[in-house]
Amino acid sequence: MRRFREEDVPRDEERREDDGRQGGYSLLEMMATIVVLGVMACAGIGAFQRIREQSASESLLRTLEGLLGEARLRAVAGATHVAVRFGERDGAVYARLYRDGDGDGVRADDVRRGTDRPLGPEVLLRQDQSRVAVPEDAATDPLGNPTNPRDPVRFGRGDTLSFSPTATATPGTLYLAEGDGRSGWAVRVAGLDGRVRLWRWKRGRWTEVQAL
Repeated sequence: MRRFREEDVPRDEERREDDGRQGGYSLLEMMATIVVLGVMACAGIGAFQRIREQSASESLLRTLEGLLGEARLRAVAGATHVAVRFGERDGAVYARLYRDGDGDGVRADDVRRGTDRPLGPEVLLRQDQSRVAVPEDAATDPLGNPTNPRDPVRFGRGDTLSFSPTATATPGTLYLAEGDGRSGWAVRVAGLDGRVRLWRWKRGRWTEVQAL
């Protein structure tokens, strides 16, 4: 059997140094790890918030797409005027379809008299992270015309988007803001063919996305 020599036995100082190297993290390493984890958590929360806002906007845009598509289809198929009337109540915006009952288009006075009748219930145009409003800092619309923050729904001279039997429509725009209002959307309807275009407001500029 091999004999241990005195130099083979680690001295107390060497054992203490080895123990220090084999121990846990140093305070500096722990603090750096906490900072990194905090940054990652904040980034994750921000990304999740953006996903929620995007999902809410997409849901609301699909609701609008359904309403506008139904109004246009009913107008052409029924050879009559069908309109989407927008109204505000208790700080929320609602939409409802109406059918022309006397051949002069969907009019506010005919709606009050019951001549132009609704084609279904009211639809609330709001999600948890998305609402009808002009996005903040959007001083102009996608065509460069001034926007009015107090008027996020404007078709013609009022708040009624009407489709004719030939698929023409009341031109105008409806705006959506999401989250803190710094981003959002513009749903624009052309008068000649009733085509609906979608614009995205982000980082201070409008970008056309697609046609609904």
